[in-house]
Amino acid sequence: MDPSPGLTLATLFADFGMILFALVLVLLNGFFVAAEFAMVKLRSDPGSRPSRTVNGWRGQILRTVHNQAPMLTFLPASWGITLASLGLGWVGEPAFAHILEPVLGAMGVESPEVIKGVSFFAAFFIISYLHIVVGELAPKSWAIRKPETLSLWTAVPLYLFYWAMYPAIYLLNASANAILRIAGQGEPGAHHDHAYSREELKLILHSSRGQDPSDQGMRVLASAVEMGELEVVDLDHIEAETIAGLIYDTLKRVPEEEEKLEVEGLRIIIKNVKGPKIVLAKVLKLD
Repeated sequence: MDPSPGLTLATLFADFGMILFALVLVLLNGFFVAAEFAMVKLRSDPGSRPSRTVNGWRGQILRTVHNQAPMLTFLPASWGITLASLGLGWVGEPAFAHILEPVLGAMGVESPEVIKGVSFFAAFFIISYLHIVVGELAPKSWAIRKPETLSLWTAVPLYLFYWAMYPAIYLLNASANAILRIAGQGEPGAHHDHAYSREELKLILHSSRGQDPSDQGMRVLASAVEMGELEVVDLDHIEAETIAGLIYDTLKRVPEEEEKLEVEGLRIIIKNVKGPKIVLAKVLKLD
């Protein structure tokens, strides 16, 4: 009995299994991309931050992941994207190429070199298309449009993935930090936002007026600094010369406790809200 039909059938099933695995890797890549971009959107847009109305353990994990990014978000997401992409290149192209080779042979192509070359490029195109569209563009656009919804559904798996892969993530992060130290860049966070004194902040504001993104906003902040109104501001009596006016006009709502507002190249950190009053923690200049 000729064993080749059974061998061919076994190879065919193996190739279809690898194709299915490749599709799963595409979806996993899309998951990590969506998780990363949704959290980036939440952190960059004060109006899209995790809502405190999301209750239960899922909402608690979402706020934990949000507050402790990049450690709980960007590192595991980058690790997941890298693993999914490497796995996709490893299993996807050979599986699709093996499926396409007999198809080309049935079409009358006899040269083994031509069959292998065409199969390789066709498989490469298919894998690249799926990876870019399904694994990158679609989840990225979805995350930008619905950041809180996607973050709510991706935070828990991302949180579990972080702890499951913690040794590898810790090793990679420590290695990256070592490279930064060798390059003279110090620890991450050493060059992050830093607080400025009142006089330094006034100088920053006046030097930024040449860009004129919003001269009124600059006047509001400059007046707030000159008046020393950086501790308590009454929202019931908002005036143009107070920093509360800038906060309210930007958010279009009363801010929440521990909220961060980025405007005019500055980050305003709100300590808490006591009734009609906003207590500010500090004003930082963004790098």
